[in-house]
Amino acid sequence: MSSTGFPDWRGDGHPTRRRRRTFSTTRQIALILWAKLLAERERWVLWIPVFIAVGGATRLGIPNDHDLATGLGIAFALGGAIRLKFGLENGVIGSLIMAAAFWTTVGVTAMDFRSRAAAAPAVGHPTKVEITGTVQSIEPAHKGKRLHLVNAALDRRGQRIADGVAVRVRLMKTGSAVRPGDRVQLPAVLRRPPGPVLPNGYDFSQQAAFQGLSATGFAIGSPMVLSAGGGRQTVWQRVEATRESLVERIMTIVPGVEGRVAAALLTGIRGGIPPQDLGAMRDSGLAHLLAISGLHIGLVAGLVFGTTRFLIALCPPVALRIDGKKCAAVAALVFAFAYLLLSGATVPTQRAFLMTAVVIAGVLLGRNAISMRLVAAAASVILIARPEVLFSVSFQLSFAAVVALVAVYEALGRWERKPGEDGGWDRRIRFYFMTLMLTSLVATAATMPFALYHFNRGAVWGVISNLLAVPLTAFWVMPAGVLTLITYPFGLDSVPATIMGKGISLVLWIAHSVADWPHAVVTIPTVSSRAMILFVAAGLWLCLWRTPWRLFALVILPVAVLVGLHDWNHRSRILLSDRHALVGVELDDGVLAVSGDRQAQFVAEAWARAAGQKQPWRWRKIAAKRDDIACDATGCILVLSGRRIAVIDKPSDRLEDCDHADLVIVRFRVTQGCPSGVPLVDVTALRSGGPAALHFIADAAQPRVVPAHSEEIGSLLY
Repeated sequence: MSSTGFPDWRGDGHPTRRRRRTFSTTRQIALILWAKLLAERERWVLWIPVFIAVGGATRLGIPNDHDLATGLGIAFALGGAIRLKFGLENGVIGSLIMAAAFWTTVGVTAMDFRSRAAAAPAVGHPTKVEITGTVQSIEPAHKGKRLHLVNAALDRRGQRIADGVAVRVRLMKTGSAVRPGDRVQLPAVLRRPPGPVLPNGYDFSQQAAFQGLSATGFAIGSPMVLSAGGGRQTVWQRVEATRESLVERIMTIVPGVEGRVAAALLTGIRGGIPPQDLGAMRDSGLAHLLAISGLHIGLVAGLVFGTTRFLIALCPPVALRIDGKKCAAVAALVFAFAYLLLSGATVPTQRAFLMTAVVIAGVLLGRNAISMRLVAAAASVILIARPEVLFSVSFQLSFAAVVALVAVYEALGRWERKPGEDGGWDRRIRFYFMTLMLTSLVATAATMPFALYHFNRGAVWGVISNLLAVPLTAFWVMPAGVLTLITYPFGLDSVPATIMGKGISLVLWIAHSVADWPHAVVTIPTVSSRAMILFVAAGLWLCLWRTPWRLFALVILPVAVLVGLHDWNHRSRILLSDRHALVGVELDDGVLAVSGDRQAQFVAEAWARAAGQKQPWRWRKIAAKRDDIACDATGCILVLSGRRIAVIDKPSDRLEDCDHADLVIVRFRVTQGCPSGVPLVDVTALRSGGPAALHFIADAAQPRVVPAHSEEIGSLLY
């Protein structure tokens, strides 16, 4: 063992000079890297949540549990062998391998447990049923409400098809007096939760499975209350009833979109915000204000802490007998926990509460607890308790921003006033806006890749809008919101809620104004998963290490860009959907043209976003202006990279198209292919397996079918 702790490997006797030089160079590089790793010993613990996340993601990606267990067993054995070879004290490499394998196993186990515990029977094709279930929660939507029903029984034509399941139903008629905990009955049309609309797309059915949802749909009548919840409500149902009551109260005091935004800030229920206002908040970079996270929890805890300590200081007899700082910390923790429950306990809120609780514990113990270890601990707890959130947008955006901010402020060090330095209000104001600008820049840079990956769009002027809107939220909106929560049980919330609504109207004005600026939004085509993984790896390497070798991330970033460009150039340009047999073709100039079915508008818009377009184009409408599209009464022929793609809507003249096309796609049921041997695709066969894509490899005559998931898609290609 060398002095650096790295194994001292030597030659095997008489190697050639060339082999000796190669071995020596490799050994020197290994020694340098090992020395760098040893210098970061205190930061090793920060990679625990990363290995937990890798284990959880691997568990979902490898359906065969035996293969996964074998791989982890090999890792444990390798680590143990290295430790035995070089001794328990010096076998650091073996210890690291075993630690990585252990935490990866923790992630695998957590994901496996959640997958089995949350497994729910799925309803098949859309069907009309009679639902009898208990209302778990009610969420207002832009039009109507959404009911989450648990312990539901589904009856179809007098026959029980499911029992004890959870479903989510959209209720168009809002006049029904339904409360959480009520046992209701209503007719509805249900279908299994929809899967991804294109390969490697967002899979709602996977997240619905973890939520225990068997089906989603819409009600076709008013619900009938069979029995009121009353005293039989669970704790969570009581919390949901309080949330709904608070939402109704706020929207009564503050009508319009301001009331809906106020309800979202206080309860986390933002389904009722109009799409145009949500779009303005997103395009201006202010959408994070609507998602209750660290900013809101921190403001609530800070306001309660400061107010409690100020009130205690006003009474000298009390202030002299108790520790006002610790009492204020306890009050802040209690109020933050109540706010956590009231806001629905979403992932960003859980992360923010955990971090706030540790910080408050540091105050109670007289220590400073703000560090990257705190972030790693919060991430580890969440990933073990709810590993499925790894794939949620809120988790990724939340932790990306927090990790980047903590890393930047750790690198810069604490900005403290020197002894004798002026600490007047002018300097404090300058300091606040400087830190706010830096925070906005860092958070925007950290979350931009995730926003582009999930939404194909990012806000350009987010820093400016945050400089204007965040102070309004911190000093006007949220203090009024906290006062609203405190006075709500006593019926004295009218004045603070009105003041909160006035501040929200200014925030909305800023959002709409910035969203209307030129080039406010940048849109790009879909980033591949491989490129995104490299981006995440580069970001973690840059933020979790402290020594200069963290700059190796600047080498990974160009590789990620090159991989993304490569994957985009080799993308699938023919998309097929099981919904109304929709077909989409991305032409040579990048325009995505789709068939003319309005019923599948949601899928067509998702395809357009993936192609970097604002909206999809119907090829029959643009055929007259293009040379690569020709349509008649039965279908259209599109030219793609020199190939003639025939999309046939009606059975007539199918044989003729087989003779004049390189690929035939039919939107009706067939039982055999083209007599001429031209590949023929039957889109209706997707109804058993979901959407898919067609991908031509080089000069191959037969396209490769890429399903959105691994289910059997039947006889699709003839």
